[in-house]
Amino acid sequence: GAFALTEPSVGSDAASVKSRAVLSPCGKYYILNGSKIWCSGGGIADIFTTFAQTEVVDPKTGEKKDKMTAFIVERGFGGVTTGPPESKMGLKCSVTTDVYYDDVKVPVENVLGEVGNGFKVAVNILNSGRFGLTAMLTGTMRTCIQKAAEHVTTRVQFKRKLKDFENVQEKLAKMAMHHYVAQTLTYMVAGNMDKGSTDYHLEAAITKIFGTEAGWYVCDEAIQLLGGNGY
Repeated sequence: GAFALTEPSVGSDAASVKSRAVLSPCGKYYILNGSKIWCSGGGIADIFTTFAQTEVVDPKTGEKKDKMTAFIVERGFGGVTTGPPESKMGLKCSVTTDVYYDDVKVPVENVLGEVGNGFKVAVNILNSGRFGLTAMLTGTMRTCIQKAAEHVTTRVQFKRKLKDFENVQEKLAKMAMHHYVAQTLTYMVAGNMDKGSTDYHLEAAITKIFGTEAGWYVCDEAIQLLGGNGY
């Protein structure tokens, strides 16, 4: 499946998406129109978790408001098309594309959660993705540390192995420290989720920030330790 939230004019302000789903007169389906960008897996997915504005009536005041709702949209519904894969610096394994919805008929049964509660659904999914990214990066960091350690224990310069130079030891120690903290944060968030915690958005955000910065640091240091071979 694919996650379709971001739009050309809407980035971090997720609640302000312009895509719109209108309930049909018969009340059996929504008519969805709009477009999304940077849709992870969009080029190969048959199912899209899609977010759009819907009209919601306040039961107390009768006032009509637009609130975001989450939908499970299938490519087979018709009217769903995707653009070419984006050319990216990283995450090459994810086929990231634009997604377009043109009068797509989405059954009311395909509302994910409750009507008007899409923002909460989106945030929960994003929280999982934030700590999941760091989980992937801990593996990347571990590999970089292993490669660097193998190199410095065999490479001889100035009649000494690189591992015997104190500045090299310091680099490896700091690389291991960054990896350990990132991995610990990931386990902490995963543990909270497994215990049924529903309030871990702050921890997930911190984990993503630290994990990405730590990943960059460790990878760069590994390149430096391997010298020309690192490049």
